[in-house]
Amino acid sequence: MLTSSNGGTAITFHGDPSRTSLSSPDTITDAAWSPDGSQAVYLDQQAGIKRIRFNDGATRYTVNSPPDDGVRRGSPTWWADGSAVAWSEKNSASSLWRVATEQVGGLLGNSWLSPKDGKHYLNPDGGPGQLVAFQRQDDNGSGLPTGQPAVMLYDGAPQPVPPTRASSATRPPWCCSPGTR
Repeated sequence: MLTSSNGGTAITFHGDPSRTSLSSPDTITDAAWSPDGSQAVYLDQQAGIKRIRFNDGATRYTVNSPPDDGVRRGSPTWWADGSAVAWSEKNSASSLWRVATEQVGGLLGNSWLSPKDGKHYLNPDGGPGQLVAFQRQDDNGSGLPTGQPAVMLYDGAPQPVPPTRASSATRPPWCCSPGTR
């Protein structure tokens, strides 16, 4: 089954005569289905990130509130285990695109997956487990991606703690915290 969302108020189903569309009062762009197919995540008219259940289009759930004026968002996607959503975000015309993530139903707020290294990070795509692939490109000096894109892979799974006698207070943060690169 193929679906599309083009800035209208519905996600249209193609090739499934039993379902034609899923409507919402919101403008729906960049819709992406959850791994189990029970819900979609999308950008609303204010670039807020919302999710809508297949069997209850009337109820919308906020994943991440609309950003401040000037902030652009794109490409929301699910982690393969359905626990979180990732998306691209750009704070201003001259800033870099970065990849953020937030737990579905979580209260912790979003966190950044992409490093602050002067590169653009765009088009995240959830992979198996807690892997997220995304595109990395150079900056042209004016806040626009340029050059040959590279594909990066982020592993959000907790990393094993190496055997050590050091206390947790003296371990470096990359040693055993979730989300190491």
